[in-house]
Order: sequence, then C-alpha cells, then structure tokens
Amino acid sequence: MTSRLDLLNDILDALGEPALVTAAITSSSSDWAKRADRALTRATKIIAERHDWNWMKAIQQLSETETAEPVGWEYEFNKPATCLRLQKITIDGGWSSRPLPFEDRSGALLTNSETSFLHFNDQTRLEDFGAWPEVFAAAVGFEAAWRACLGTTQSRSKKEDLD
Repeated sequence: MTSRLDLLNDILDALGEPALVTAAITSSSSDWAKRADRALTRATKIIAERHDWNWMKAIQQLSETETAEPVGWEYEFNKPATCLRLQKITIDGGWSSRPLPFEDRSGALLTNSETSFLHFNDQTRLEDFGAWPEVFAAAVGFEAAWRACLGTTQSRSKKEDLD
C-alpha cells in the first residue's frame, strides 16, 4: 500500500537524495524535499490524464443544463467537477455500449441523446494513495523525479537518465 512518504522517497531515491522520515514538508525542509513535494502534485495529475486508468473509472448520468439548445447539438449537460479525463459517453452507462458522438465545449458536454452517461477518470481517486496500483505510483514517482531533477541536481545527464 503506497503512502505519500513512499512516493516522496521514491522521487528522492531516483534523484540520489537521502530519504525522508516523515511526509510533512515544512519551511525548514530541504530544498530537494520541497521540490519533490511540488513535483509530486503536478506529476500525479499529468500521469492520471495520460491514460484511461481502470482504477480511476467512474460512470455518471449527466444532468442537463438550463440553457437554450446548444448550436449544432440537441442537449447540453454539466460536466462533473471531478472529471479529470473523458473516456466516452453512452446512452445507457454500459461499458460495452457504443460511444455516442459528443463535444466538450466550455465545460459543458454536448450530445444528441437526452439520456447520456459519462465514463471518465475521477480525480477524487487520486487522494487515496493507498488505492493506487504500483505501476501508477511508479510512473508518478519517475515523472516527479524528472520534473524536480534540474532544480535538485543541476544535471542534464541525470534528467536524461530519468527520461
């Protein structure tokens, strides 16, 4: 089970820096620990957006907005606030159902189906580090180490090795 401390220490290990004993980053923490912490936050979202991760999947019936009929489409729906990556929209929510054509326009989802279910990566799942699969945690750790590398080691060759 992955913890925030595990992730920070994986980043620091990849950079050749000493491990932390606590995940609490304070003003007195070293610069490399602060960089690792900042890079972790950014890298987590980047890795989550890159792929349709099974463990992040959610399905939600969309609720129609109160606006007039959208140009070029019959229905406009509110995009869920926790939607990190759109996977598809279906008429019945079934995973094997055929995807419907849609448009993501200014935070609204447009379709020609009155009943629409969104399949998406739910970003609330990112808050529970212990639920992360190891392959996701490893990808986040290496992405974060790559992002923190130049500021920590000042070494372009180290950054190329991480890449």
